[in-house]
Amino acid sequence: MSVNLHIIKPSVNNMCVRVLIRAAKLDITEVDAYGKTRTPEFLAMCPAHLTPFLEDSSLPGGCLLYTSPSPRDTTRSRMPSSA
Repeated sequence: MSVNLHIIKPSVNNMCVRVLIRAAKLDITEVDAYGKTRTPEFLAMCPAHLTPFLEDSSLPGGCLLYTSPSPRDTTRSRMPSSA
């Protein structure tokens, strides 16, 4: 099983997840998504183009988790349809 955490390193939101993963000593590979969140390849994995984004190859579609929408965004969900 391969688990990747797509992050943008200067982001405080991403740092929180990185600290938690390191503290829990989870075997997860960090992938720098800086400048890549709007590419067709990234959008195919994460249509919301948000980080942090946790990708797990053992799941259908590979999408496990990405940042939930703002509480102010009541018009649409950014979660994958399988969630």
